[in-house]
Amino acid sequence: MKRFRITIAVLTLAVFAATAAVSAITFLKSDEPEVVSVVKAADSEDGYTTFYVPDGENFEILALTDTQVKYPLNNYETDYGGSNENTFTLVERLVEAADPDLVIITGDLVMSQFVNNMAYFRRYAELFEELETYWAFTFGNHDAEWTVTDGAKAESTGLFQSPKSYVIEELSVYEHCLTEAGDAADGGGTGNYVINVRGYDSSLIYSLFMMDCVNNGDEYLRYKSTEQVEWYERHIRTLNAAEYGENAEIAVKSMLFTHVPLPEFFEAYNIAAEGGDAEIVYGHYLEGNPASKGFELCVMFDKILELGSTSAVFAGHYHDNDFMVRYKGVDMVFVQHSGVAHYYRMDADDVKKQIDMSDIHTYGDERGGTVIDIGYDGEYRVSRFLAAENVEYDDIKIDYDAVANDLKDRGWEVDG
Repeated sequence: MKRFRITIAVLTLAVFAATAAVSAITFLKSDEPEVVSVVKAADSEDGYTTFYVPDGENFEILALTDTQVKYPLNNYETDYGGSNENTFTLVERLVEAADPDLVIITGDLVMSQFVNNMAYFRRYAELFEELETYWAFTFGNHDAEWTVTDGAKAESTGLFQSPKSYVIEELSVYEHCLTEAGDAADGGGTGNYVINVRGYDSSLIYSLFMMDCVNNGDEYLRYKSTEQVEWYERHIRTLNAAEYGENAEIAVKSMLFTHVPLPEFFEAYNIAAEGGDAEIVYGHYLEGNPASKGFELCVMFDKILELGSTSAVFAGHYHDNDFMVRYKGVDMVFVQHSGVAHYYRMDADDVKKQIDMSDIHTYGDERGGTVIDIGYDGEYRVSRFLAAENVEYDDIKIDYDAVANDLKDRGWEVDG
């Protein structure tokens, strides 16, 4: 790793000269460490997990999404060459190559359905312990969609999914896992929390908001619930007051990480494509219909504009999309698809035995991650971190030509 990361504890505070501040640590310039360090929420005076960055240094995030390992004997593995093991290998190689300060996975780490999710989450946690890399995630719609009352019972039987609260509690024992249950009101889901990035002088560089994909018992919400929007506003205002005073007009800088994108992702892309007041920075819009399934209920973007804090929103959910669009001062980014165990730019109809491979051949295999490089001055840069360009990939990628030939040999009709 490019930097040796340490967890600041009480002993560390005794070593360095410090003065009380909002986040409890202010170092004299002569005592300032030369590495990025972290204080977990439980050890922080303000209740937020906080990374501390040396003066002038950048803070780098590698965002991944929809890695989506799944139960054995699924069609993507048996028919298309996908693999859970290859997905874990891809994640490992991406992290090693990018060498970030923090990895954020924007949901759908698993798609276990009948098979319990906890074993997969432990596998992720153990991987990041081996990599000695801090990581955080937001829940997607598949991570805990079918729950039982007793998470431990679900884990022991190997069936059904453990609840989000149980997953977070079990992962809390891992040093490098920073995911929290959060404090949203009932209806706001589990897993809404904030990670702050500060200088060693305690100046707040950026706040990273993690937002749950709420499941109301019947299905997941395509919009952010009222309780989530209230939670977001409460923490923005709390941070603003702590940093600048109750009546200050300036807002803290923040980013939002969530699974299901805001409907304005699609709205902005279409406006830009038609020559309107938005900018497509890069990427493809290949799937998703924001005019259906409750998207119209989402008021999150209005709240973002009202508070003037959040400059970028990162999401996944739609595996085929990977665009970044700039709209009304907000960057909206689909993280590059990061898995090799579920659908990606391929559509199949198992009944008709037909498969259309034109998407993958037209738009290419652009799996990987998204790097967010945050400068000490609060400026940031977003860039794609493609597997094909940055890691050993040939041994884990799906050979679509081979898949097409195999399907033809088995009597399937293959287009593209």
